[in-house]
Amino acid sequence: MESTTREPSRQNERGSEDKKYPESKLCRSAWEKIEQHKQNQAPVTMWIGVASVIVAILIPNIDPDDLDVSVLGTRLLFRGTANSNYFSQDVDLPCAVEVHPIRVPDGNGILYILLMKKHEVDTRSEAI
Repeated sequence: MESTTREPSRQNERGSEDKKYPESKLCRSAWEKIEQHKQNQAPVTMWIGVASVIVAILIPNIDPDDLDVSVLGTRLLFRGTANSNYFSQDVDLPCAVEVHPIRVPDGNGILYILLMKKHEVDTRSEAI
């Protein structure tokens, strides 16, 4: 398998050329972006990569730390309460994911969820 490289076009501060770096498969693969805007629901943006899915949701007036996030099948569930208002939203995921999401709040009300894709193991047996 042939490895490709990228060459930075700029010189660093010392005037010498930057090094060539091997390009990984992740760098070459594109992330697919999907936006979901349903009436009376928080806007959701998803990025689908080779091994993971990233979900971004903007939920006004709710602290992301007070939001319960869980995975059920191929659905991502958001539940929370703020100022006596209950929030509930389900997001359909494009594939099966691991059940332990990684939460990353950005401090501006957007919560990013990193989900690793679940790799299915083929349990079928073949006759020899």
